[in-house]
Formats: sequence, structure tokens, C-alpha cells
Amino acid sequence: MKYINLLLILSLSCYGYAQEDKWTPEEIINTVYVTNPVFSKDGQKVVWSQRKGLTKEDKFVNQLYLARLDGKGIVKPKIVQLTRSKSSESNPVFSADGESLYFLSTREKGKKLWKLNLYGGEAEEIHSFQNQISAVKRLNDEALLFIGEEGKTLYDITHEKDNTQIVEDTLHWNPRRIYSLNLKSKEITRISNNAYRINNYAVSEDGQFLVYQEIRSPDYGVDGNPKPYYVLMDLKANTSRKILPGLQGPSGFKFTRNGEGFYFSAETSSDPEWNGSGIRELYYFTLSSGKFVKVPLDWENGLSGEYFLNGNNLIVQLANGPLRK
Repeated sequence: MKYINLLLILSLSCYGYAQEDKWTPEEIINTVYVTNPVFSKDGQKVVWSQRKGLTKEDKFVNQLYLARLDGKGIVKPKIVQLTRSKSSESNPVFSADGESLYFLSTREKGKKLWKLNLYGGEAEEIHSFQNQISAVKRLNDEALLFIGEEGKTLYDITHEKDNTQIVEDTLHWNPRRIYSLNLKSKEITRISNNAYRINNYAVSEDGQFLVYQEIRSPDYGVDGNPKPYYVLMDLKANTSRKILPGLQGPSGFKFTRNGEGFYFSAETSSDPEWNGSGIRELYYFTLSSGKFVKVPLDWENGLSGEYFLNGNNLIVQLANGPLRK
């Protein structure tokens, strides 16, 4: 119950400004948004990124917050703000022992990985990258995963002083792949060999399986074609295969703690060829059989926003008109 109470607090935080007749423009502009809640391995802590407006700097920044869930009989968990800088902090990842956080930041031009000890102290720089990275996740006790690029091409170097942004530049649309960073040696290893751009991915808790979505064209968001590839990798066997045929826009991959499969959501619409709007439904993929089934939500409107997985337990937000159930 404490997990449900906390996630209700996070989900409804954007409604906290105005409970009266109308919102003011200031309230709308300064609405608090909570994103990317992540549970620790033992389920006793959760961290998230929360947006805040800085009036003098005329900008918004994301700061990290932590809630401890080990108190018994406490409806509202103890919450502490971890970062207070004028930079944006995002993508928090718990260390294997749950005592530290790895995260990304706009400080130092946003090309460094940082670590914060939850017992106190300043954040320390872990590694500096040549290019921007994103989607950091824990692979195992010794390594992290991230999405990145190979580096500058000859075309990039030749035109690096030209700040023109070409829309739908398929010729120079460089791939983005998954890499691992060894936290001790700082060695970087390429994990995937995809030809296009990986958009989102998930890794099993034991570090054996990885599933990702590969976007094959820069204009996919406009016309919904060509359809992305969905790939399942067995990192121990060094094999990969395409999965999830016939589904519209699978996303939100989350492995169960027992490592037997993963959940994901997909759109159901009357116009799947062009990614027509519809309802999001929940599915479960079993690794041993390679098959997926729809999860019975007993709710005709489907999902709304995110769903959360703590261990093998699901907390699902259901679409309920303008609200969530």
C-alpha cells in the first residue's frame, strides 16, 4: 500500500496548485511535473526528477528527489530534495547497493556522468564522454548501460562550424547504439550493432536480456513509417532476434524481477498503418516461449500515462476521461 500511496502523490502532483475555481497563468506556467520514478533494488527507496521554475534565470530545471519507504504505518513517505543547483539533473539510477545514485546533468556541458552518495556530500564526476549520452541504466554490479553515438563523422567535422539544422536528413542520420561503461576501469564497450537509432530499451535485472526499439527513419514521428524494429538480445549467448510483430508502437519495456519476462504497452487503433490514435493496452512477453499475451485490465479505455513495476508487482494508471484511475 505504501508504494501505491507514494505513486498517487507523484502522479497527482501536477494538480496540487489549484483546487479552486480557476488556475492563474502563473500556476499553469509553474506546474510541477514529476518524471521517471525509479525504485531501488530492495524496493525501500524511490527517486525521481521534478521540474522547477527559476524566476531570475527565466528557465526551468529538473531536480532530484528521494523518498524512503521503510517506515511502517506512514501514509506519506519521508521525502528529501537531493539537488538544488541551477543545472538540470535527470536519469537517476541506483547503485547496486542502493547507497548512491548515478545521474546525468546539464552541468559541465552535459557530457559527464555523476554520482551522489545518499548519506551526504557533493556529487562527484564519474566519467567524461566525448559525445552526449542518454538513457543510463544499471547492467550489473560493475557496469552501466547508456545510449550514445560513435563519434563525429567526416561530414560532421567538415561542417562543425555550420549551425544549420537540416530537417529529415536521412543521408547523415547517424546511428545511436547501446554501450556499457565499466565503473572501475572506465572501459566503454559497444553492446548493440544496429544500423539506425535506438530510441528506448530495458535490461533484465540479472543483466542477461535486453530489449530495444530501433527507429529506422527521422520522419517516423510524422508518417509512422517505416515501422521500427523491436529486438531482443541475449547478452550471455551473444544472440539477438526481432520480436513483437504486428503490434502498433510497443514501448515502456519493464522486466520482472524474476527475469522470466517483461511487460510493455502498445497502441490499439483502427488505423495501425499510419499509427492512428487509439488506446494503450498492456502486454506480457515470456522469454522462454518467445510469445506475448495481453494483460486483462478489465477496463475498456486502456492505460493512461505510465505504469510502474516494483519487483513483480504492477501499479497501473487507467484512462478515465480527463483523469486517471
